[in-house]
Amino acid sequence: MESGMWSQLPELEGAISLEGPLLESVFAVHLILNGHNVVSRSSSYGVEHDILVDEYDGYVFYECTGQQEITVEKIDRFRFDAIKLAEVLKKNEGKPLKKAVFVAAVADDAWSSKAKEVIDETRQTLKEKVGCEVEVISGLKLLKQLLSSGALGLRLYFNRIYLAGPEDYAIRFDPQTSEFKLMYARLRMDTFRKTIFSFLPSHYWEMYYHTRWREVYEKEANAKLEPLSLWTYPYYEGLRWRSVRELTLRYKDYIEAMGFRAEEIPGEEGCLFEHSWGRRHDYYTLHFFLINEIIDKSVARTVCGRLDRIINRIRKERTYIGKIGVEIHTFTEYWTSGGWSEVHSMPETIKQNISYVEVERGNDILIRLLNEGILGLGFRTRNQITLFGPGVNAVRRTWRKEEGRFTLDIAEGPQK
Repeated sequence: MESGMWSQLPELEGAISLEGPLLESVFAVHLILNGHNVVSRSSSYGVEHDILVDEYDGYVFYECTGQQEITVEKIDRFRFDAIKLAEVLKKNEGKPLKKAVFVAAVADDAWSSKAKEVIDETRQTLKEKVGCEVEVISGLKLLKQLLSSGALGLRLYFNRIYLAGPEDYAIRFDPQTSEFKLMYARLRMDTFRKTIFSFLPSHYWEMYYHTRWREVYEKEANAKLEPLSLWTYPYYEGLRWRSVRELTLRYKDYIEAMGFRAEEIPGEEGCLFEHSWGRRHDYYTLHFFLINEIIDKSVARTVCGRLDRIINRIRKERTYIGKIGVEIHTFTEYWTSGGWSEVHSMPETIKQNISYVEVERGNDILIRLLNEGILGLGFRTRNQITLFGPGVNAVRRTWRKEEGRFTLDIAEGPQK
């Protein structure tokens, strides 16, 4: 299906960024998951470094940044640290620094033309002076690597989406099954916890009111010429749906990608009527969507009453339809026991026109849309990361025909 045929939604609202200790932790785990020997120290012979990998023929130095702008000063600091690190490692251990990698969790517009010129000149100079290769990993290429290994994940808190670090139980791409699922990163946690990257799970880095931690880490970040911006966002930022209709449209994209038909019900926001079919039968399903933070008894009672009203309307307008399936989709995991009971104990008068009732909650919805490639992770601008609907280049789960398997790739929408 061409991207222009998809329902329009450029992106989710809000902002998340991958920077500071969270970026360093995630990238270190990405390296560990790929079999690299990450050194458990933040400096070598007086020279600070974000990540250092020890390989049989030399060291690899990784400088990680997620700041809003890649400055010339930041690159000059990277250049100086690489040169000095190469000297002290050679002098004290007899091993060369064979590569310096600049890891930037930003979009291309975070790089000024001057910064691009300086990184190119730095690449040439380090090769000539110390025999060190320079590599830049940035933008969607970086996100693809971190997601593909399972080092970076997504987690749902109430009805908002945040990035998840290695120690979080979160939605991750599992490289063994090639699908998104709720899981921990596939690494030996006892090994990871011996490293300097294992101090806190990701949500601590997003909670701006942790004043003491903020002061400590901002001091270190400023000394590295990399002021953190994650605390400039309110703690409740995250990513969220702008409206229930936008979630509805994304689910409509999903149903149509599966080969069935779905239509919005005029005058009823947050509702879809699906027509699917098997060999001998047609099936009709009413999908009802909510983006509330919590589904309590009051919300559930309103939902049940509204479902009855809409089903009666559909049956009057389409007299050939018998019982209708009901699926309630809530973009939150949080239900009260009273709310859950109301939905699962509807009066028989309402249930007589319903073939079944199912509830799909936040994590399951997000996993479904990610696995179908309806949602993909990308950069809005600079260091602002968001989830995009179809029609925008983002890291999505796609089918790689030549290999006969699903994988993560940079694409505008679902590809089969």
